[in-house]
Amino acid sequence: MRYKIVNIGASIVLAVLVIAGIYVCVDGRMEKEPESSSETGIVLQVPDAGEPSGTESDLPETSGETESSKKPDADARQDTTKKQVIVSANPTEPATTDTTLYQVVEYVDATNQVSAKFEKQLAAKSAILVDVNQKAILYEKNSDVQMDPASTTKLLTALVALEYWKADETITVGSEINLVAPDASRAWLEAGDKLTVEQMIQGMLICSGNDAAYVLAANTGRRLSEKKLSDSEAVRYFIDLMNQRVKEMQLSHTHFNSPDGYDADNQYTSAEDLAVIAYQAYQNPVIRRTCKLSKVYVPERDVTWQSTNQLLNPDSEYYYDKAIGMKTGSTDNAGKCLVSLAKEGEQVYLCVVLNSDEPGRWTDSISLFDYGFSLKK
Repeated sequence: MRYKIVNIGASIVLAVLVIAGIYVCVDGRMEKEPESSSETGIVLQVPDAGEPSGTESDLPETSGETESSKKPDADARQDTTKKQVIVSANPTEPATTDTTLYQVVEYVDATNQVSAKFEKQLAAKSAILVDVNQKAILYEKNSDVQMDPASTTKLLTALVALEYWKADETITVGSEINLVAPDASRAWLEAGDKLTVEQMIQGMLICSGNDAAYVLAANTGRRLSEKKLSDSEAVRYFIDLMNQRVKEMQLSHTHFNSPDGYDADNQYTSAEDLAVIAYQAYQNPVIRRTCKLSKVYVPERDVTWQSTNQLLNPDSEYYYDKAIGMKTGSTDNAGKCLVSLAKEGEQVYLCVVLNSDEPGRWTDSISLFDYGFSLKK
């Protein structure tokens, strides 16, 4: 079994990916996280005085994020990385780049070296527990088996979008939100809304808004292409970028066919691959500070987005005070999924559970975290 993790690297390589075809919604379907379920994170209310706005000061900002008046070129990358974008002549091809973002580092399989074995039975069909600091696998169950990703996909959507946008840039919501199915989980964006990229990331990762995922995907696709793209073409362009990143990360069990992860043909991942994507997402300060929020108020929409992650909700019976993220997922094919992080002192654990049930995804994750922390005592 291959366990790999990724970091930003400086090696130079020319990667060219040629993908033809026109994107269409498969039966008009997006991720199904009904408004009445625990996955929905929308509460229409004005916050009390002092309610958090979603901006936290415990993590450093990336350079340039406060320069709201300066619009970057298409090759400006989030954080400290820059890549020269070679825009495709074909509007359905992704941009290629002259730099490989990801340097592969192997995980250490420590499942046979731990002081005590994990004995509990999990509801999840696939799972993995990673010691982030040691890059060591402490537990795995069918972690290389292909599974449906559901909204855990949005971690990679956020990563790719933040390569080409600064967090404080403004994006205008357009007709791309019409690609989202009526039964999809939403941030309840409306055409004409103007929000920052960071707010779009919050709408996508906190309350699992598929509309926010499509806004980020379409606007990024249009920004990178020399051609005038339709909504579906721009989204397809972005999805091709996602799969280009998957190849750079050398993830052999992952392929995406939407920016939100709703059930679709030829779309799959594995627990071990998601552990790679989640690790990389954890390195991004915008994603890291977003994923640990239990809620955020958006004055432009007069709405509070509530996290779909019950580990972060102080009022939930599944609240876990060490939890610091990351992303839920739920579809008919994927079942109940959760990618989560927990931290105590300097110790950080990453957990992925796929195709669990309700409340299994919460109890599975808590059991695995408790097991990981117990090994350090």
